[in-house]
Amino acid sequence: MARSGGLQSHRVIASSLVRRSRRAGLEEVSIPTLSGLLTDFISHLLTLDADSKTDLSTVVDELEREVLTGQVVVSPDFTDYPEFVYRKNGVEYPMAGASSMVPELAPVVMLLRSMVERGETLIIEEPESHLHPDSQRKMAHIVAKIVGMGVRTIVTTHSDYFLEELGNIVTYSGLSKGRKAEFPSLKDSDLAEKDVGLYLFEPRSRPVGTHVRSIPVSAALGLQHPDTTEVAEQLYDDMVRLRDALGSNS
Repeated sequence: MARSGGLQSHRVIASSLVRRSRRAGLEEVSIPTLSGLLTDFISHLLTLDADSKTDLSTVVDELEREVLTGQVVVSPDFTDYPEFVYRKNGVEYPMAGASSMVPELAPVVMLLRSMVERGETLIIEEPESHLHPDSQRKMAHIVAKIVGMGVRTIVTTHSDYFLEELGNIVTYSGLSKGRKAEFPSLKDSDLAEKDVGLYLFEPRSRPVGTHVRSIPVSAALGLQHPDTTEVAEQLYDDMVRLRDALGSNS
């Protein structure tokens, strides 16, 4: 289940389990089995301390300001059950009524703000989901800062924008202090090449499975990722050929 699905359905799932448990002892009750990840996620939502903040709260503030352009807040109802809403310009919206990027990133916001500590491992699947390309670049800066604060971070991605910006940050980190001043958009985003590992997962037919290939990372070259680069080159080549064909169309 996607991050947004778990966030938007947690209340329904929890309510269903409570209703079933009330019949225990009176009739046979079967409790549906949930995956370990979903169970942990819903458990965290139910016990979330809205007032608790980790050292990463400053990164969360930047994530909300630069990417979400609003805040993810806990708004308990009359039963004190945690309800998560999106607040922007003083107006609160239910997650189901917000842009799809909001419920996708809201779990990341809550984990970073209240649960993830330095020295722990954070896994984010496709942090670029439902984000505009410019926001994907900003998300790369957020990830770099999370790593810089001592959180081991594992990310899966299909985004060329996200990877390219991470590569830019690695290259920027290799510059002298004086040269860094020439790139204000990269200010405060450092990611040393020794702290980055890049791996390409490629399907193979014989033997059937997935081949994992390590891709070199360096300040001079950034993040070289042939998989997405080849797609971009093919798109460009097709565009040029099509326009040439259109110009000579008879």
